[in-house]
Amino acid sequence: MKSIGLFLLALCGLWLLTGCINIYHESPWEPVPPDVAATITAMAPTHSPTRAATIPPLPSPTPTFSGPAQDYAGTFTYGFEVVAFKPCNSDEVWWLNGEVTAMKDLRTRYEALTRKMEPVHVQLRGLISERGNYGHMGGYQRQLYVLELLDVRDIQPGDCR
Repeated sequence: MKSIGLFLLALCGLWLLTGCINIYHESPWEPVPPDVAATITAMAPTHSPTRAATIPPLPSPTPTFSGPAQDYAGTFTYGFEVVAFKPCNSDEVWWLNGEVTAMKDLRTRYEALTRKMEPVHVQLRGLISERGNYGHMGGYQRQLYVLELLDVRDIQPGDCR
């Protein structure tokens, strides 16, 4: 009986001790201001049973190249997650990949001419892939495999864009 009394006394002591300690702390985070919350809500995607979510296509795993190597001219843009070639007289944008020496030379000459994400005029010899989803997040219609870099320069009047 004495041990039960000591146990209850210890339990009451713990209860009193924890009652002096606030275990429910306020959050250190500030509440989101109403105007910011409204902006976030407006930007959030809406889901409805009548509209299915669209998932971007996966990049084509291995490009298939057809035909012989050809010469291509157009604009080249390079930067974070961008290795883009826009051929003359086309609305398409292609992902560039290729022989290590040709790609190193292209990057070196590009960086000597301009800052990242600014287009330059290029002439390349390479192989074109079939239509698909290439490059970063499958955002490019084709892939041009560069075999040889023919020219890199600033865009001049009269160059295609």
